[in-house]
Amino acid sequence: MAKMNSEEFATKYTEKITDNDDLLIELLEDFSDSVKSEDTEELEKLKQEVEMAHQKEKEAIEKYKARFLGAIDKAQDTPADDIEEPKEAEVIDIKEI
Repeated sequence: MAKMNSEEFATKYTEKITDNDDLLIELLEDFSDSVKSEDTEELEKLKQEVEMAHQKEKEAIEKYKARFLGAIDKAQDTPADDIEEPKEAEVIDIKEI
């Protein structure tokens, strides 16, 4: 059985049910009410999930970039000349006195 859209479904059953218009109208009403409401609700739910996933992905990418680019920026902000090297303290040996 092939999956049909609402137009194909209506065309198929309109051609098949020619002798009972009331039955045809009832079937088409039930079909259109059932399919459209379920499809749109499910579609909206899936769109929201996809949007949330894209947003989480962007946040993860930004965190990843900040992790590495932040270290590079900090290294560029502090030049090598500003780094203080430890000074040697003058030590007096008691034996020399």
